[in-house]
Amino acid sequence: MKTAQNLNNAKAALLGFHGFRSTGDDALASAIGWWLFENCGLNKYVIPAEPHDLPVLPKPLKVSTPLPWLKRGRFRRDWRWHFAVKSSEIVLLAGGANLHERIDYEHFMKLVKLARKTDSLAFGALGVSMGPFETQQKIDQCGKFLNAIDFLTVRDHLSYEMACQYSLPYKPVEAMDAVLTLPGVYGISTEPKAELKHDILDIGVSVSPYKPLTGYGTGTAGDCVFAIADAMIRFSREQTIRVNLFEFSGYASGGDRFLIEELSSALEGKCEVAIWPYNLNPSVIWKKVADMDIMICTRFHASVFSYASGTPFVMLDYHPKCTAFAQDIGLPEELRLDVYNLHSQDLIDRLELLLSTDRPRPALPFVDAHSRAMLNFGPLEKML
Repeated sequence: MKTAQNLNNAKAALLGFHGFRSTGDDALASAIGWWLFENCGLNKYVIPAEPHDLPVLPKPLKVSTPLPWLKRGRFRRDWRWHFAVKSSEIVLLAGGANLHERIDYEHFMKLVKLARKTDSLAFGALGVSMGPFETQQKIDQCGKFLNAIDFLTVRDHLSYEMACQYSLPYKPVEAMDAVLTLPGVYGISTEPKAELKHDILDIGVSVSPYKPLTGYGTGTAGDCVFAIADAMIRFSREQTIRVNLFEFSGYASGGDRFLIEELSSALEGKCEVAIWPYNLNPSVIWKKVADMDIMICTRFHASVFSYASGTPFVMLDYHPKCTAFAQDIGLPEELRLDVYNLHSQDLIDRLELLLSTDRPRPALPFVDAHSRAMLNFGPLEKML
């Protein structure tokens, strides 16, 4: 039987969308790992991923891949999760772990049973989003899974309302994205920018090829590159700008690279362009976002990074989790645009709004968002 003593020799398994070179999920791994280290003395992490895809976490956190390693096989990801759970005292579902229609809840239930069999100290879902669901069957399967785990914390109010519709043996916790706990760890200022640069305006751009969920939009989020390119070219006639293209997803399949190259090509010879490639250390991208004067954010965590670093931003909403985050931080409606129906003039109008010293800002102060993000760790703290 495992005990909560000597956690400095214990391991935590992090399940979710990890090992796919996603900056936001890498940052989440850092946030959870840092809290476990600071509060429990635990610094060993197991993430089911290829060794060369493991994120760089703040020192002295140590991250490894589960063994034995399976190079081939149709179900290799399932087996990696299996080995991660089997070898860890703490199992956390977090990171790209939205509980929605496409989740294989039968696999999740097998992992819970394995954790119970190996006497894991805790199995919880930390900082997830919920929905959308299309069938009652998936709603019921999700409820069965939530009843089997030890706790659930969600990162937005809409998810909390959905979670409360289930009859669970514990009370779900309404928190915010755990990544919001990281600025102090990374040494990033959270003070809103008072003035923008006068010599050259650095505009950051985050894109995504995401295909919308049913009923949320048509086409793909990547279709917006034409409107963004046109907006940047026209805006550069009025302002001296440098367009900074951020690769938040470096995954070979479904990443941002081809859209960045497309956008860079469209801007060639029209305005200065800089490309910031994916980095296994999420603090590198976050600090660069903090250096921007304005961000145009499609990727969800581009908005999170911008908000936390006080960088003025326009959100190009592509997913319900973006809508929920915008509502939770009180992002003014005029700073939210539909990525699936984006017009260059609308984007230019928003950029001009953000040039003003009395620009619209999120209503929720960062200190309050940080406090709510820390709520993610309350149930885990009680258990350990």
